[in-house]
Amino acid sequence: MYRNDQPISEYKQGIEHERQRIARDLHDGVVQRLVAVMQRLDLTQRLLEDQKSQQAIYELQNVAALVTTSLEELHTTITTLRPLELTTHSLDDALMALLQETEQLLPGIQIQSQFCNLQTIPPNVEIVVFRIVQEALANIRKHAHASQAIITITNHNQQLLIEIRDNGDGLQQSEQQTGHFGLHTMQERVKEISGDWHVESQTGQGTTIRANIPLNK
Repeated sequence: MYRNDQPISEYKQGIEHERQRIARDLHDGVVQRLVAVMQRLDLTQRLLEDQKSQQAIYELQNVAALVTTSLEELHTTITTLRPLELTTHSLDDALMALLQETEQLLPGIQIQSQFCNLQTIPPNVEIVVFRIVQEALANIRKHAHASQAIITITNHNQQLLIEIRDNGDGLQQSEQQTGHFGLHTMQERVKEISGDWHVESQTGQGTTIRANIPLNK
């Protein structure tokens, strides 16, 4: 709430910061699920054209489930700004559900994961970790054409280390310099909790995302 003794410029900056944060939450959560809905609807159309009605019905059931989850997450984001998965599951379980969802959408990809000592992470950091993995998997699904992804998250000596690697197409040099909304939002989330962020990528040789987040601040 605006106070009379609060500078107008500071007040506007606070509004803009909150607006960007909400935009990131919606992009990383609901928008990504709606993209998945469009992909499954496209698949359903192809199945119907091939007269594979039973498989089409199965895909439509998946679409309905994704839409329901999207609506629930939109409501949760608006009311609590916390991912729906983290309101009902531990961080470990929520991350595993993300991996399983990606493998269902991309049967040809193999995802390896290692999560170590995530039970004591503060709630605000849990959100950042979940959103980073969610966005990274969405990028892999939509752009990378990867056959393998490796996700490692380790909590050691009050330092949370995140590494996400894929063997996909990699980023163009222009993308590494200017970035795109997904990478930018991941970077901003890490910086907001005093973390370090780094991306390595070469065309045709995959992408590696690394984040180092202090847990004692």
